Amino acid sequence: AGLLSGFLKDPVAQSFVRRVCEDKAPFYTCYVPTDMYLLKMINRMKLGYYRHFKAVLSDLDQIYTNCVLYNLPTSLIVDEANLFVKTVKNKLMKLEKDKMETGINPSLLNMTWVKDDCTRFPDRFFLPQCGDTVVYDLDR
Repeated sequence: AGLLSGFLKDPVAQSFVRRVCEDKAPFYTCYVPTDMYLLKMINRMKLGYYRHFKAVLSDLDQIYTNCVLYNLPTSLIVDEANLFVKTVKNKLMKLEKDKMETGINPSLLNMTWVKDDCTRFPDRFFLPQCGDTVVYDLDR
């Protein structure tokens, strides 16, 4: 969440920080079925929602996709969304690459990385996501 929080004051990110409201964008929810915005992603990180790096990237892509769905492809806001998403992705990819090369703890992203083991975090409940292995212990 720390890295994403750094973008809260970025002028290019301002259109993507908060949920789009129908007052400013009439019929937005008719065009965009899955809303995504920076504060939602930060909240998800704080809650340990993201269990895979690809899920973070997917949500970033959703911000751009939503922008394209509602606005004209040639509009300035679509260019801003493209720039914003590319910038954040590049920084995240650099952190991920550094983690892989140097063994830096993924807590830099303030994310909880669990590999099929919730016993290390008994106070948290994790919903399985695509790609997770789920083992049911019926003897408990």
